[in-house]
Amino acid sequence: MFPKTDGHDRQILILLLLLPLVSCRGAADGSRALATANLAALEETVDMESRETDADEVLLFDDVTVDLGELPLGGSREVRIGAKNGSDKPIVVVEAYSSCDCTQVTYDRKPVQPGGKVFFTVRFSAEQPGTFFKKIAVRHSASDKPVTFAVEGIVTDE
Repeated sequence: MFPKTDGHDRQILILLLLLPLVSCRGAADGSRALATANLAALEETVDMESRETDADEVLLFDDVTVDLGELPLGGSREVRIGAKNGSDKPIVVVEAYSSCDCTQVTYDRKPVQPGGKVFFTVRFSAEQPGTFFKKIAVRHSASDKPVTFAVEGIVTDE
């Protein structure tokens, strides 16, 4: 069914099959490096350790601090937080970051019309016992300064 090949052709075929695996890994490393650089730049403009949240008149969060309650160590909790476009023009959320890998955020990537809402899904993974306060910084197209909201709670080791 397949033509007979020598060892050299077989080596080339194996290399061609492995090339996407190697190049995909490099792309993931590049994406991670870009995310790290974005977070570093974001942290220069936002104090991610402060318990104060930063607001503007454009992106108005339903809640600026959401209490996740008690979570068992090793558990996780997910919450969905809405934000209204309070301006008279469409906006786009450019990026949303947390300062910790234990807190992941995803969001709608479509334009938000005036008066419309964008939703952020935050997933917190309880990796250490004790209280936590995790700030999420959000950049949108109507401002250079990020706005923030936060999740908080208690991780129990029971």
